[in-house]
Amino acid sequence: EYLVKSQWSERLKTYDHELIRELFTDVLQSIIHKEVYKKVSVLEVQRYIDSHFVESISLSDIADLFHISKEHLSRIFKKDVGMSVQNYISSKKIDHAKALLRRYKKLNIATIGVMSGFIDNQYFYRVFRKQTGMTPVQYRIKISI
Repeated sequence: EYLVKSQWSERLKTYDHELIRELFTDVLQSIIHKEVYKKVSVLEVQRYIDSHFVESISLSDIADLFHISKEHLSRIFKKDVGMSVQNYISSKKIDHAKALLRRYKKLNIATIGVMSGFIDNQYFYRVFRKQTGMTPVQYRIKISI
């Protein structure tokens, strides 16, 4: 009887180890899948913003488009990119405005703001100054020198 119990005990240990190994493997694969999915989603969001930043897009619009909550999108985007979705959109708009200021020396500043996705000229000036430390006019003068 002792020998039979001992054999069953060994079989149960082996079974427990196999079960634990399978569970661990499943959990690990699930974590890896979520990380890969998260990365791809953030890259897709960045690509979308890069292609649509001159349009009027918001965190809500993007979250709806990608079928994800605003909170979750904000969290994973900030973690992966290092800035909020809104700051990323603003930086894209300002980079575009700077390129337009360099390329079109005679184009009206307000027009450049609109072409960069800013509807309100004052807001364009405020965001531009916040990101560059100077107004669009000052930037244009600086690059002309």
